[in-house]
Amino acid sequence: MLKFLENPQKVLDYYEIADLLKIKEENFSLWAISKRIQRLRETLDKQGVGGYKIQNVRGQGFILSNV
Repeated sequence: MLKFLENPQKVLDYYEIADLLKIKEENFSLWAISKRIQRLRETLDKQGVGGYKIQNVRGQGFILSNV
């Protein structure tokens, strides 16, 4: 989440996210990254953090945008 907040409106590609999550290249899967992002979204919803949305940028990665 910190990386998203430090780089608002910048697409974090799948490789950057995998590196941040310490996922080794041989274990890299888009499903694993998508699942982590899904859990992050759920945590933000449970905490009541509003005003931000993590969106998928098809074929590139994810971006944090203001709602």
